Amino acid sequence: MIRATNKCAWLMRSRKESCGKSCVGAYCREHKYQLKKGMKMPAPCRGCGVGVLCDYRLCIPCGGSALKQRLICKRKKAKKTFEIVLLELRSAQLEKQNLPLYNKSLWLPLTKGLKKDWKKNLQNRSSNVAVFRAITCRKRASR
Repeated sequence: MIRATNKCAWLMRSRKESCGKSCVGAYCREHKYQLKKGMKMPAPCRGCGVGVLCDYRLCIPCGGSALKQRLICKRKKAKKTFEIVLLELRSAQLEKQNLPLYNKSLWLPLTKGLKKDWKKNLQNRSSNVAVFRAITCRKRASR
């Protein structure tokens, strides 16, 4: 039987040290199996060097939770902007087809289950589109 001479180089989560088990290759049997199954290998934190699994490579004490919240807020804002643009595109398509903008069957998916006052809801959404147009025009003019 071949004696294992190497030490496993797998960085442990929330620690600065590696696995350290004796192995034949770069990783021990457990970690080779985890890599084979598609597990993500922990990367060192940019601040302190402990093992973390997140893409932005920051642990909680180094500010990883604050960065995570900022990324979530950016994602929500982008989704909201996309919905407004999608609404604008739908209204442009309806105008092109010469269909009335208050056709209940076409706008019902956009009201998200709010069946009461759907005309009023539609007017509020169209005013949001106008505000979005004004904001984007200002941004383009300032560039």
